Amino acid sequence: MARTRGRLTTFRLLRALWRYRGRIEAHGDRYQVELATAVRTALDRQLVGRVALRGYRIAMRALVVGAAVAGLLALVVAWLLWQVEPWAALAALLPLALCVLIIVWRFAYGAPLDWLDEFADPTRQVSPRELPGVLRELATELRDVADVPANISRELDSLADDAAADIDGAIQRH
Repeated sequence: MARTRGRLTTFRLLRALWRYRGRIEAHGDRYQVELATAVRTALDRQLVGRVALRGYRIAMRALVVGAAVAGLLALVVAWLLWQVEPWAALAALLPLALCVLIIVWRFAYGAPLDWLDEFADPTRQVSPRELPGVLRELATELRDVADVPANISRELDSLADDAAADIDGAIQRH
């Protein structure tokens, strides 16, 4: 009998998750858009952030170009060595391995940039005065919505404090 109850409880849990999945997904998407837009705005409003973001994009494009060059090199080496001795074409595995490694690097190191490109709303800017409030609101909402490690909320609170300090410093300079 206990097994049946366990299955019914699991089934009820799955049904509840299925019913609320749209709300959970919508909340997650809104959170992602708000956070990505706030981060993009914070980067765009300072020269250092814009230069760093542009350099990051260039580096990720360079990795894609490097992977393409290594892949073409592997093909050329394989074809040339195949003409000489078929078993020697296995030497093309070295540039092919380099190509795969570069692709892995691109996906690993380019993920934050891909996230920013996917979720940041290009039509909207978060003003410097709004930025600390948005970050604090997201940190509070994140604490209330799910059991998330506290360090994420602390990091958002810290970013909000930094943004507020930047605003206060800019106001005092003017």
